[in-house]
Amino acid sequence: MIRAAIILALLQLISSHDLPNDWIKCHRTDPQFNNCVKNAVQHVIRPLGNQGVPSLGLKELEPLEVHEILLQPKGKSSAVSLKITFRNVKVHGISTSNILKFDSHPEKFDMEGETLTPVIRVEADYVMDGQILVLPVTGNGRCNITMYELTTLHDVKGKGVERGGELFMELEKYKVLFSTKRMHGYFDNLFNGDKLLGESVNQVINDNSQLIFNELKPSLEKHLGIVFLNYANGIFKKVPMDKIFLP
Repeated sequence: MIRAAIILALLQLISSHDLPNDWIKCHRTDPQFNNCVKNAVQHVIRPLGNQGVPSLGLKELEPLEVHEILLQPKGKSSAVSLKITFRNVKVHGISTSNILKFDSHPEKFDMEGETLTPVIRVEADYVMDGQILVLPVTGNGRCNITMYELTTLHDVKGKGVERGGELFMELEKYKVLFSTKRMHGYFDNLFNGDKLLGESVNQVINDNSQLIFNELKPSLEKHLGIVFLNYANGIFKKVPMDKIFLP
């Protein structure tokens, strides 16, 4: 019985899947191939947000759940020296993203894209310690952060892997670069619940949100790049290339 279960699990791992029937498929020989891929990605973002892809074992994107994100300054800045740990993170809004550009090179196993998300809202438990400007900051509790007009550059690289006589594109690197027009956040229980001091520091955080974001975003980009990599591989490791990018 145990041996049969192991064999069945292995067969499921190596057997190939198809993309859902209602997804747009693009032919590599199409002169408008990249435009087709851009439309195909746009077409599936909202369904991924609402229901995922049960046939591929992909959960819905809304909200995107991340166990833990550790943010640290990118360097020794005199303005920001802040360490924040987020846990039980829920990210809302990814499925509302608009695809501005998408270039795919199946023969090189890489892709590049650019997306614009009108509003991203993050809810999480947090632990914070450090300094903003000359102000010491410490606290732990719940927080919410909203980013407006978040632009994301996607740089994805992979390799070809043959399994069962079929070629798969296995992603190895998913690099993201973020920029945002405006941010607003609120951290409760700063300074052990000192309401007056907490409100003042929240105001300082929001007044200097771009400065703080620029210092902390390399850590954020690294963490979410890993999350996106794992999610995207849920498709590419299971569906052969010829069923994603048609000959």
